[in-house]
Amino acid sequence: MIKAVAKYWGDGVDTYGMPVPYNSYFIVVSPWQNSGAIATIVTLSGIAPTQQNFVVMQGSEAAALSKATEVLDGMHPGLTKRIDQD
Repeated sequence: MIKAVAKYWGDGVDTYGMPVPYNSYFIVVSPWQNSGAIATIVTLSGIAPTQQNFVVMQGSEAAALSKATEVLDGMHPGLTKRIDQD
């Protein structure tokens, strides 16, 4: 199982010192049936993904994490990102 937190932020700052925009997501990846893996994206703050659960049937857990970050990258073009993985 892979657990990761993905954060995306802009260059602006609000009155509380938080980046604007600021979006944070929790990603959990685990094996799925006989092959592949499933990645679930949970919104912590910001934009909710249009597709929160998706399955990568061919490939590893790392491939599912890569797909999840690809989806999130597409939702936040031009923002700085950081992904912390456990």
